[in-house]
Amino acid sequence: MQIIVVVTKPNEYIFLCYPSPKRPIAQNFFQSARDKLRNSSLVDEVTEHHLTLVLGKRCEVGKDSYFPKFRSRYRSGIPVAFEFVLPPFDQPKPTPEIPAFIFFDFSIKDKSELTRKDFAYDAIWSFKRGGKWQGLDREAKKESAAKRKTVEEPHKKYLPR
Repeated sequence: MQIIVVVTKPNEYIFLCYPSPKRPIAQNFFQSARDKLRNSSLVDEVTEHHLTLVLGKRCEVGKDSYFPKFRSRYRSGIPVAFEFVLPPFDQPKPTPEIPAFIFFDFSIKDKSELTRKDFAYDAIWSFKRGGKWQGLDREAKKESAAKRKTVEEPHKKYLPR
């Protein structure tokens, strides 16, 4: 798994987790797909990121957040261990039934540091619409719902009662 944390604002970051295309099993899979495709087409190409499941979570940095301290201590290239903890969060206790996860492909970047070569570049920049994040603008949701209602209502008169 590959993890990248993209800091979008001083008090906000996005946590992205997705399969790493650098792993040998992924490289073997894509090489196999390329070989099969070459047998049937010489012009089509297999794009490694054509379809990738990305788990993401937008997080706000609160007054008690550990993220600023973690970021100051984090060193690139050193594996990172994640544990699930139980509340109360001021005195967290690890969950005994869920072991710690160790990630070897982990990075923290500011949004401005992303380049088109970064997988997260598309994941971050493509979700922006009209200057606001999708799903967070309540006024846009209301407008969209009102538009759907006006489009659907004329069709209601044709439905059997």
